[in-house]
Amino acid sequence: MTAEGPPPALKPANWLTVSRLAILPLVVIALVRGESVWVAGLILLAWGTDLVDGRLARRLGQAGQLGRSLDTIVDFALIFGLFIAFYVAGRLPTYQFVVLYFVKLGALALQFAWLRSPVLRDLPATPSRKLAGALGYAYLLVLMMRELAPEHTGLTSFQVVVFVILTLTMLLDAAECVVGGCRREGSHTGEK
Repeated sequence: MTAEGPPPALKPANWLTVSRLAILPLVVIALVRGESVWVAGLILLAWGTDLVDGRLARRLGQAGQLGRSLDTIVDFALIFGLFIAFYVAGRLPTYQFVVLYFVKLGALALQFAWLRSPVLRDLPATPSRKLAGALGYAYLLVLMMRELAPEHTGLTSFQVVVFVILTLTMLLDAAECVVGGCRREGSHTGEK
């Protein structure tokens, strides 16, 4: 350990972020076993660690690019891994699954194109990225609420509303990333 603190990989906030990956198989097991309360609780736990890890890093003065990158990667793996699990378990309608994946794959393709640019080496931060992550967790919880209260017909409409808002937020994130990348690339090449 140096005077600057622990190496980035050993920072408590980074461990908290990575711990969400350990929750993924537990949720899948509970989902397969039909233990809806456990699934909902574990999703809430994952969402809680997502809300706390960045605050912890800032409070300890240990915020950095590694932590931000880990947070984005872990959220993607967890949320979209759970979308696959919910789809396979028959709890996520096919059209919603397809739309979410094509929107995300399109956004990732655009972001990959920007990463390959000789000028740009990291993805521009977007205001809607954190919102899209929070909506992803909220959407998973709505899917669980439908499982816990199947007789509540209003939940189906609520699920569609959250799905539409999530999809639009993911599209906005992709658009903001491209626009932010264009602005950054233009500023590096001297264009306005």
